[in-house]
Amino acid sequence: MAFKSENHEDMSLFKNRLWKLMENSGVFTAKGLAKKLYKEKLVIVKHRDTTEYPYERSKADAAIGSIEKKIQTHLNSDDTSKLQGEYAKAYSTFFHCSTDYLFGNIECTTHQKQICKDLTGLAEDAIDILIESNNSYVPYAVSTINFLLEKDSHINDKLELLRLIPQYILSSQNIKSFDECGVPRMENKNIALRDEYGTALGLVPVDKMANIFLLSINELLSKLKNSISTKQLRKTPSIFEILDDMLFDLIRMEEIRNNLDGFNFDIDNLSRMDRRFNENKKRLVYLYDCDNINDIDFKEFKTKYPQYSDADINLLKDMLDF
Repeated sequence: MAFKSENHEDMSLFKNRLWKLMENSGVFTAKGLAKKLYKEKLVIVKHRDTTEYPYERSKADAAIGSIEKKIQTHLNSDDTSKLQGEYAKAYSTFFHCSTDYLFGNIECTTHQKQICKDLTGLAEDAIDILIESNNSYVPYAVSTINFLLEKDSHINDKLELLRLIPQYILSSQNIKSFDECGVPRMENKNIALRDEYGTALGLVPVDKMANIFLLSINELLSKLKNSISTKQLRKTPSIFEILDDMLFDLIRMEEIRNNLDGFNFDIDNLSRMDRRFNENKKRLVYLYDCDNINDIDFKEFKTKYPQYSDADINLLKDMLDF
């Protein structure tokens, strides 16, 4: 039986990298992973003779049991010395990760995310959120971050805002040391406020610092919101861009529904895409007055997006129940 190590956060250990991949995919046991690898034919188990198995135990059960033993070994291994090529490929395919991540050559699950992390310093979870936000019109996270990091006449105010936000969060949680935020370490329950020349202006109780940071944040936000130009706002998507998003989600939803087998880690993703699909359908009506299927020029859409087949487009038409 494989158990998580005491230091499950130590990603230098192969078993912990594998545990993390399993947890992020909604798989929590070696047997559960074995069933999925067997079902998707990512690992093939050869049987010498069918007569060696008792009647009450099928070939599938025997194969899953064999795969489970291998996975148990991996979940107890600090390094990849016992990781066979077949399983490295199976894990990489199932978890959508690079084999370099499995072998500990990169910190992020893919090389693309590793490059992004190296360039920006962002954690992989943050990168995932940005990728997801970039494929949705809500909540404009990417547009906001672009605005805050874009160099312009207000860059100093933006950097000050980014500095104040973690200070507010830390002070709200009653953290007593602000060394990482550029605020002197405190030895008592008060902190000294000084002007730009270092002159002491007075003492402020630590538990009131959160309110001071919040006031500063609100002041900067009020100043910055007046500087946002229309070019910095996200453009209204075209009809065809909306249809492209809808078809992309629709095809993914069909794939998930066709693979549902009881508990499935994609169920949350399915619900999210279904909500986004219905939101986009409303956009067609309210943004472009498309309340009839004939209001949409699917021939031009097919010209702009030739990657979609006629069957895909017909599937979308069936879902547009105006």
